[in-house]
Amino acid sequence: MLTKEGVRRWYVVHKWTSLISTLFVLIACITGLPLVFHHEIAAPDMPWYITMLLLSQPLHFGDYGGLGLKIAWALLDVGMIIVLWSGLVLWWRKRAEMPEIDLVPSGAPA
Repeated sequence: MLTKEGVRRWYVVHKWTSLISTLFVLIACITGLPLVFHHEIAAPDMPWYITMLLLSQPLHFGDYGGLGLKIAWALLDVGMIIVLWSGLVLWWRKRAEMPEIDLVPSGAPA
C-alpha cells in the first residue's frame, strides 16, 4: 500500500515523464527527425487483403467519379424510391378493393 508521500512521488514522476515525452514527440514532429531515420522505422509491406481493402474504399464511400457521377446516383436513387412507393400504393389500393372473405362457412356451428 502506498503512503501519502509515495503517491505524491509517483504523481511527480508521472507528471515529468509525460511532459518530457510530449516535448520529445513535439520536437521530433517539428524537426522531421522521423524522416531522417525513415529506413529504420519504415513499415513492412502490407498484405494483399489490406491493399484490396484500401483500393475498394473510394468505391464504397463514393469518393470517385466527381460531382456528375454523384448526381447520376442521386437521380437513380430517387427513381428507385418512386418505383418502390408506386408499388406500395398499387398494393394498398388493390388490397382495399378486395372483398372481405368469410373464413367460417355459413352452415357450420359456431
